[in-house]
Amino acid sequence: MKLIKENTGPALTIPAAVMEMSGLAKTKRMEIHSLDHAAVVLKCRMTAMELIKTIESLKNFTTELTVHLTKVCGSCQDCENCSVDFSDDYSGDEIRIPNELLDEAGIPRDAKLAAYADRDDGSVTIVRVDYEFDLSDVPQDLLDIFISSGICLAELEEHLMTEDVVYGD
Repeated sequence: MKLIKENTGPALTIPAAVMEMSGLAKTKRMEIHSLDHAAVVLKCRMTAMELIKTIESLKNFTTELTVHLTKVCGSCQDCENCSVDFSDDYSGDEIRIPNELLDEAGIPRDAKLAAYADRDDGSVTIVRVDYEFDLSDVPQDLLDIFISSGICLAELEEHLMTEDVVYGD
């Protein structure tokens, strides 16, 4: 069940219907796990089968989110980005510059960089990019799932770089 709930203050009240459907309505003590951009509420005590069913529910929800992302990004149509070998710790076109040079240029040490070549004068210019995320920020295990799901990595990277909303209204 999906329910949209406005955050109206410092505490979130979970509707009784949600508590009932999840089997938590009669639970006296619960654990709340804070995740990146999510929270999970669990019974403090569960049998092995309750825990297995919880794991299965979370796995199914993860699959639903992956399918949603696939719909947003579309399927790969043999584009240039999707043909890159992303196996074994893809780091993108990572450029490493000595910290002393970054300091001298006033570029933060953790900044993402891009390089541009000029054939005419045989030089390479390195600049700080204006986005925070790209495919190199996706954990390898998730990247592997996205690849096997057929997600267009070029579109995924575009969504990462522009930080546009891809879930919800």
